[in-house]
Amino acid sequence: MSELARKRLRATLEPSKAYARRRKAMIDAAAQVFRAKGLSDTSLNDISASMGVDRASIYYYFGSKEQLFRAVILESVEDVVTHAKAISERSESVRSRLTALIEHIVCSFEHCYPSLHIFVQEDMRRLDDSGCAQADAEARRLAELADIYMATLENLISEGVDSGEFRDLDAPRQVALVVQGAVNWMHRWFTPGGELVAGQLAHLFVSILLDGLATVPAIEPGRAQSWMLKAPVGH
Repeated sequence: MSELARKRLRATLEPSKAYARRRKAMIDAAAQVFRAKGLSDTSLNDISASMGVDRASIYYYFGSKEQLFRAVILESVEDVVTHAKAISERSESVRSRLTALIEHIVCSFEHCYPSLHIFVQEDMRRLDDSGCAQADAEARRLAELADIYMATLENLISEGVDSGEFRDLDAPRQVALVVQGAVNWMHRWFTPGGELVAGQLAHLFVSILLDGLATVPAIEPGRAQSWMLKAPVGH
């Protein structure tokens, strides 16, 4: 381990307030550059230029572009997934919990902008600093969080089928992937401050994903079932 790496480790383990503020400022600056240019086309020089500092200053806080990238997204993803799991464990109807979970994820694209956009838009397999203990641990944690989120969504849908609140399409994982895919695609078109705020979009997502577009839900005999969840009777 180099002397600079040892200093970085000591500062990370016992961060001063000034160190923590500076590190957060670098994460925020890097997030804007990663969002604009993407991981592959971003360099540490780009990030240092955006802050008006030299590249060497960044190395005191982060060992590589990839480590800085993970710092941009890891905290936000951790918070989003932890909250989503907590929502799924409430003592409410499945529809209420799934509604709250979808609203939480949609609003997170505003509250965690641009870090959540960056996480969704990038292929995490492109991070090429594997073999570093910290990098491997962070990569495993991100993969674990992704699995927790998908399992949470899939389990809610299965629970709704078992309780009779949702129609049984015999494919809870695929339904979960449809919901996930619809919400995640926000990274391509949603920017805070646009025509609709996240809360309005959350209502739109819930209405479409749980109730569909038809004024009277119906399935024609002999036709494939719709991939929409059924609203409870009386809704």
